[in-house]
Amino acid sequence: MRCAPRSRSKILFTLSLPFISLISLCGGCERHQEATLPECRALFERLVTLELQEMGYRDKALAERWRDTLSQRYQAHIQACVGRPLPPNTLLCAERVRHAEELTHECLQP
Repeated sequence: MRCAPRSRSKILFTLSLPFISLISLCGGCERHQEATLPECRALFERLVTLELQEMGYRDKALAERWRDTLSQRYQAHIQACVGRPLPPNTLLCAERVRHAEELTHECLQP
């Protein structure tokens, strides 16, 4: 069953909060390796994918368009992620989780 689409502004607001949290959580990590642009993009895309799935978007073409739109809109946030410390195996963890909240609460904790 497909959920009714939300308004564009609600979707953007819903998707922006976890990513901003992602950036701020990374800043508090003790760690090891600084995030690269490809890593930041991968985390952002994974987060968007999870959020869209949770909101009921199952159409791959539509999800890809949203990813592209949001990637352009949040380019400054993605750039701000670059150089921030990331916990070990963050990208592997991000691929494993099934919910956006797990990504921010499990994968980004040191």
